[in-house]
Parts: sequence; C-alpha cells; structure tokens
Amino acid sequence: MLCLAALAAGAGLALAVASAGADAPTTGAITAKDPYSFDNGSGGNSVTVAKGGTLTFSYPSPGASMHSVVFDGAGPSCADLPSVPTSAPWSGSCTFDSYGTYTFHCGLHSFMTGSVEVPDPNAPTTGTGGQPPPGGGGPTGGELSPPGVRVPGRQRGVVVRGSVTTPGGPSRIAVTALVAKRALASRAKLVKVGSVSKRSTGTGRTPFALRVNRAARRALHRRHRLAMTLRIVVTPSAGSPVKKTVRVALAEKP
Repeated sequence: MLCLAALAAGAGLALAVASAGADAPTTGAITAKDPYSFDNGSGGNSVTVAKGGTLTFSYPSPGASMHSVVFDGAGPSCADLPSVPTSAPWSGSCTFDSYGTYTFHCGLHSFMTGSVEVPDPNAPTTGTGGQPPPGGGGPTGGELSPPGVRVPGRQRGVVVRGSVTTPGGPSRIAVTALVAKRALASRAKLVKVGSVSKRSTGTGRTPFALRVNRAARRALHRRHRLAMTLRIVVTPSAGSPVKKTVRVALAEKP
C-alpha cells in the first residue's frame, strides 16, 4: 500500500509538472498596425507561446505604410514572412522550437518592436531571472531588457518629439539629430543639428523634445521637408550603453 501511495504521489507530481509546461498556448498572433505598432490583440506587443508553438504575423488591408518582421539574433523557423518592408496585405507564420525570449522589430521602423516568450517549465522561477534569448541577443541574468523607443516617423515643425521607455533603474538618455550633408551644403557626411539629454528615474516612459539648430531650420524652410537620423543612446546606472537609430521626416508647418 505504501508503494502504491508513493507511485500515486509521483504520478501526481509528474502530472503537475506537465500541467505547468502546458500552461503556455500553442498558437498566437501579432498584427502590424498603422501608424507604428505591433499588437497582440490586447493592446500589447508581446506574446507567450509554448515550445513548438506557432505564431502568426500579419499586416492586413487597408494599410497605409510598409512593415516587416526582423528578429534580433537567431530567430525561429518562419514561412511566408516578408524580410523586407512590404505593403499590406501579407501574412506569415513562425514556429518556436527553443526556449527563450525572441525580440523583433520592423525593418522600416526600428522603434516598432515586440517580443515572444517561450517559457521553460523546468526553469527556476527565482534567482538569475529566466532563459537567455536565442542567438545570444538581449538580456541574460541580471542585465536590463532593451529600452523601447517611440518616435513618430513624420513630424511638423522644428521640434522632434518622442519618448524612451527604460525597463528598470535610473538611466541617462542622449538624443542626437543628424542631417545628410546635401541638405546643409556641408562636406561632412552627416551633420549634427541638435541634441538633448534626459535622465530617467526608474522604470517607465521618459519623453523628450529636441529643437533643431538654425542651419536645419533654414534647410527645412528652403526644402519644406527635411529627413534626419536620430541617434539615441541609453546608459543605465549599472550596465552597458544601448544604442538605437531612428529616421524622422520633418515637414514645415503650413
């Protein structure tokens, strides 16, 4: 009787472990939406799926832009997924055969990001903090997750606005605006036309507003449109700097 009870208890434990591993869904969906976001159907940009599960990515009609899905580091096995920015409609699927966190972005809008979590049911829930992402990219151990950057790709006026979401702890945020030499008649390939520094106090969203300099304002008035590149560097109080590049098109106010 004692042996039978032990076997029953062992079977119950195995069933509990199997149940824990089956908690993650086997399917999911991410939709690219205009102007610039990935949506999991609930207003977020992340999805959890079980190992071996399939996730559908799509950009349905009508679509006013072009989007794609580019995985950071080693990605999953995908079919019919556009690797370059493509107009709507398109749809593709990916199968996630390894545990970890997969991060991705749009090939045209680098600030348009999302993630897929494939949890390991046997991983400890406390301690160093989860599985490293496939391909070695992203957070491992006690490192911070990459910051999120939101900057509208088209803006009016001489002030560029956006925000940086830091995942935790105080960080220094530096934003630099660069314009191609042909717009300013300069010999340099890229010319700095403005910068701003901010400091986040912890987890959350930090807005910024960068006013371009006189040379850029004159070029904008002369050309009515001005393309620029924003270089954003986020330096946490403990950790290495993270750099992101965003392209913005300024239009003169009517």
